[in-house]
Amino acid sequence: MSRDEITTTLQSIFREVFHDDKLVIADRMTAADVEAWDSLSNIQMILEVETAFRLRLAAAQVSDLADVGDLISLIESKLSAKAA
Repeated sequence: MSRDEITTTLQSIFREVFHDDKLVIADRMTAADVEAWDSLSNIQMILEVETAFRLRLAAAQVSDLADVGDLISLIESKLSAKAA
């Protein structure tokens, strides 16, 4: 799966979780950039990511994420490792 495909899927997840059909994600986006992004919605978003991409994210990996770009890169590396 390409980075663009991951981003497209992730954008759909963000729009659903944060209830904003116009939300456009960007690599440098953080929780501070999305009004509805709180600790509970963060957990929901991570669960949706795990379901959509059929992977597991460790709590330590999630806590190390600085922005959406880091999340995309993490998903990308997890999917590559799975395919190998």
